[in-house]
Amino acid sequence: LVSDSRSRAQSIVRGPREIARDPAARYFVNFQVTGTCLMRQGGRETLMGPGDFYLVDTLRPYTQQYSDWQVFCLCLPQHMLAPLLADPARATAVRVSACDGGLGAIAGSFIRSLEQCPDTTD
Repeated sequence: LVSDSRSRAQSIVRGPREIARDPAARYFVNFQVTGTCLMRQGGRETLMGPGDFYLVDTLRPYTQQYSDWQVFCLCLPQHMLAPLLADPARATAVRVSACDGGLGAIAGSFIRSLEQCPDTTD
């Protein structure tokens, strides 16, 4: 599932109550298009800007503080992505920049290309 979200400045808090109401094991791969996001999860705090992307684990508490923003979000079941991560617990709230070249540029380009796919693409 890919979504394109945008809004004015806001804070998003997902704590134990929200997790209990929706305990689906997912990762969000958020690609920051405009604005900034101060992401906190797993004891890490990172400021994301345009061209950055990061993972969010929906089974662990997190906060996101956005300025006016736009984000492309790729939602993946954890069972699909977790086996590919060296340490899933330490992979969230880590800034990966599509502007720095290398793997970040490849992944950022891929994430941006998903917006061009028709809704029927699995």
